[in-house]
Amino acid sequence: AHKKECKRKAPLNYSPEVTAAINKIKAQDKGDGYWVFRRFGYTLDENPNKFVCIATATGMMAGMFQTKSLEPTFEEIILNFAENCTRNAAGEQCPKAIGIDHKPIVNEIRKVLEPKVLVTYYPPPSDSEAALYGNARNGRPN
Repeated sequence: AHKKECKRKAPLNYSPEVTAAINKIKAQDKGDGYWVFRRFGYTLDENPNKFVCIATATGMMAGMFQTKSLEPTFEEIILNFAENCTRNAAGEQCPKAIGIDHKPIVNEIRKVLEPKVLVTYYPPPSDSEAALYGNARNGRPN
């Protein structure tokens, strides 16, 4: 019985700033939308400023932010998601679902946001999509 008890959702320890951001996202009104968190590129040559774009399902930009490394962290996604829920092209709403192009952080974000916000992995652009938008693909993760 004890092992089963220990396997239950143990509280994760986040900074007060991250905890406040998680709570803000969960409490914010939800629109019908879907936002994608996608990096501008996957190498320093493609994305020297380490930018991540937050795009809506209609192609509007809900926000953009800079990360410390090429791979965004859990904290960077959560903090910028919370900030953009209250100042974005879609108005004062968070979407009901998000896609993130950095697979290693998807599950942790899913654990703290679902069921309020559906969290999925959103793959990097295909070669044809990259060609359409003029993005280099040399450093694309598989």
